[in-house]
Amino acid sequence: MVLGVSAIISKKINISYDLMHIDIPLLIGSAFLLYFFLYDGHFSLMEAILCIVGLILFLAYTFNNKDDEGADIEREPVGPMVYGLLLLSGVLIYFGAEWTIKSVTKMSEVVGVGKDIVALTLVAFGTSVPELIVSAVAAKKGNPEIAIGNILGSNIFNTYAVMGIPALFGELTITPDILEFSLPFMLVATFMFLLVTINKKVSMWEGMILVLFYAFFIVELFSRHANG
Repeated sequence: MVLGVSAIISKKINISYDLMHIDIPLLIGSAFLLYFFLYDGHFSLMEAILCIVGLILFLAYTFNNKDDEGADIEREPVGPMVYGLLLLSGVLIYFGAEWTIKSVTKMSEVVGVGKDIVALTLVAFGTSVPELIVSAVAAKKGNPEIAIGNILGSNIFNTYAVMGIPALFGELTITPDILEFSLPFMLVATFMFLLVTINKKVSMWEGMILVLFYAFFIVELFSRHANG
């Protein structure tokens, strides 16, 4: 959805670098790896460790993927204020996560739907709003690299970190709806991203199709619950 809204707002996204070189393979690889980890309905400790290894490799690639121009740029020193804000942000994120968990539990009870559906819709949308705003503004200002990089990076990072790290502290339950619908849908959405970016251009109409595709996902989720 983030790519779709960004393309609609900016009318067109032109990608100046080759996504097929390594970025798209990393995205597709992480998506399929997650699928094979979850298809049996169980996410083991060993699979969590493999996700952590994948996260380390991804971060190593990201921090070492510097072009010649960026290597000579003089960077300002990082002061104590930055570290203080980073620490404060971590504390606020912790309490925000606690509040989110309680809210998801309460909403699922009030609305009468499973926690997984609330997480797949409201929680997923809420956590994606900052990414959506950043990508849309970047695309609008003619910085498509930021928009595309944000989408690719967040999806790969979420696959490895958001699955791997929590599994080290407790068992993750994979519901039948996730296995039967959400997981295959994720793979299809990943291939749609490949198809719309393979020519290094994302038009407004392609953006609309992506948003429509996401709308179908939401409607189908609640429809499956109502019919179940």
